[in-house]
Amino acid sequence: MWFHLPIRSRQWISSLMLFALLVQIPDAICHSYWYSYLMTQAWPGGLVTNVWLGVQLLCQISASNIQNRAYDHAIVPADADPSS
Repeated sequence: MWFHLPIRSRQWISSLMLFALLVQIPDAICHSYWYSYLMTQAWPGGLVTNVWLGVQLLCQISASNIQNRAYDHAIVPADADPSS
């Protein structure tokens, strides 16, 4: 099904998923610096360790929405008239 999607949609999906993967690097660095639970609950550890999670989720949700919309346009409904 992936290859039936338009190239532009596949580029956006792949780019967003790759960016979400790359954002895990600063996330891991922040979690190695602010390693204890108390450090992640105080300023600035709370913000710095959690902002990357939000960026990852935003990228993954956006990619999934783009993929869902592209699938909706790629799939022909079963009750569609093939002659039209």
